Amino acid sequence: MKEIALIYTTFASHDDALGAIQTLIEENLAACGNISAPHTAVYPWKGELKQDEEFAALIKAPFDKKDKLVKRLQKIHPYELPCILEIDAAAIPEYAKWLKKP
Repeated sequence: MKEIALIYTTFASHDDALGAIQTLIEENLAACGNISAPHTAVYPWKGELKQDEEFAALIKAPFDKKDKLVKRLQKIHPYELPCILEIDAAAIPEYAKWLKKP
């Protein structure tokens, strides 16, 4: 049974990541999120090889909120084409219960 959705995305700044996570929690779409230390992203974009500093965010939510969370994240994300990856997960029962709290 799918219990938890982990949503991985990246942002250009810590503040952007923090703002998005706070919005998703305040709108009751996510239970919590983590923001990583800056890392280097290397990717092709519009014919050029880019290299930028980014902050990865891992957002945790009940599985039944995943679709609404992803739609909302797409609307508030500052990137033209954000990396938004959906990962289905399970958790220890106590954590899954906490995550699903209203």
